[in-house]
Amino acid sequence: DPKTTLRLPKTNIEACNMRSTGAPRAPMAMLLLIILAEVALVQGASPSPPPPSPPASPPASDASSTTASPAASSTTASSASRPATSLLGLGLAGALAVGSARGRVAGGVVVAALLVGMAAPSHAAGYIASSTVEGAVDCQVAWDAEYTPCNKEGAQSRRYTVSTYPTATGYQCPIAADLRACTYPGAKTHLVDGNSGAWGTPACSGGPACAYASFKATVGDTIVFKYAAGHDVVKLPTIHHYSECVFGDGDVTLGGSGDGAGAEGFMYVITEADRNSELLMASSKSGACANGQRVRVVVDDFEKGTLAEAVALVGAGAYSTEEEAQHLIARLWSFEASCPTSALGFYQGDTARATTRCRADAYSLLGFVFRKKPSSDATRSEKYYNEALEIHPGHCEAWSYKGELYLDQGSLEDASAAYTSLSNLAASTAASGAGNAQLSQNPDAPICAAALASLQGKWRARGWCPPPGALAVPCPGEEFPGGSGGQRAARPAAALALLLLLPLLMLARPF
Repeated sequence: DPKTTLRLPKTNIEACNMRSTGAPRAPMAMLLLIILAEVALVQGASPSPPPPSPPASPPASDASSTTASPAASSTTASSASRPATSLLGLGLAGALAVGSARGRVAGGVVVAALLVGMAAPSHAAGYIASSTVEGAVDCQVAWDAEYTPCNKEGAQSRRYTVSTYPTATGYQCPIAADLRACTYPGAKTHLVDGNSGAWGTPACSGGPACAYASFKATVGDTIVFKYAAGHDVVKLPTIHHYSECVFGDGDVTLGGSGDGAGAEGFMYVITEADRNSELLMASSKSGACANGQRVRVVVDDFEKGTLAEAVALVGAGAYSTEEEAQHLIARLWSFEASCPTSALGFYQGDTARATTRCRADAYSLLGFVFRKKPSSDATRSEKYYNEALEIHPGHCEAWSYKGELYLDQGSLEDASAAYTSLSNLAASTAASGAGNAQLSQNPDAPICAAALASLQGKWRARGWCPPPGALAVPCPGEEFPGGSGGQRAARPAAALALLLLLPLLMLARPF
């Protein structure tokens, strides 16, 4: 009512006046600290490269069929994006200056958290499980009719084959195998040919499918091989070596040339080290393996590799020792041999996408592991990157990894060529997805953007300026006068120290 005069108690008026006149000190001090911290962060943030790839999709730039990788949706934030975040922080600080006291406390903590996040190093992009399949689709499976042989522990298991892969919002597939108790019948003897134990060339026309029939066994069982002089029994390390009959690369001779003669032949007893694996055995005699003198034996609960599992292992850095790296390489070859089925879980049942990318994903990740393992093999790494790009020229993760390889080798020309190819791919995929908020028309767009951002970080980490400038020195304006790399690196830390004082300062302010 305009005629009514609002009367406030004197104590309330005095309180309002006191807060009005005393307010500027803490917010203004806080604002000053934020400005100082922002200056230090912005100056110390460039260059700010991501940590070594991967992260974990192909890449950088590269988990089980229904499990997303830890970094599957991560992207790389470039140092160029940090000033925009800085402006946001300053804007919030300004808003706090006119807010309530409690609001200033809460807001101060938020701003501090924002700025701490800005000072933290950006992470390399990971393989992104993008799919064009929309809506909720439930997993449907068919369990194997047979269980594994009963083992010494009195247990046997079976796995399933997926008939319909789920989308992210659908019912996911079972994780564990189906286990049941059983009575161990004792160790068994298996004749390699299922008949007399003859180890020679089976009756087939040759080629990758030509081999003895595979069978299941358990730890403690014996496999019998009977063969003439000149043949042998060699355990191959991966399904790749088995399929292509590649010898002299990590294989182990189990039975020598003269070990298979006689009535008993050569007998191999399955050991504890073979549990839950696939024994891949062949003769190294010239032409024998290609003509079918090879056999696969599944020991207990062996699970074939998947792209999702591989991405998770790479993302976890499971290549830091030679033993870990060799295990990971074997798992990569295992999923490559089952493409595209082994990638359907990662791509949420998108058959077309899995078919296009699966084998290229395998070779891209193989190249990464061979480059990063303790006994690095740059030649083989480059070979696998090239094979990935031959299979799928638009595989942005492989381009990013290949660019990193050339940076490691100090080859400006090759690194520039790889960077330019990746940059063009990123631009073309982004353009094809323009106007679609979810980029469902081209799911490669976010992958290529993340791969390019990761490679940009690698250039700056080396102290080089990426194309189009392509210089073996930092880009113009990225070196700060009188500031060494160590001094620049120290600036974010000093800024953080200032930021930690903000909540304390505001809490000390009486409400």
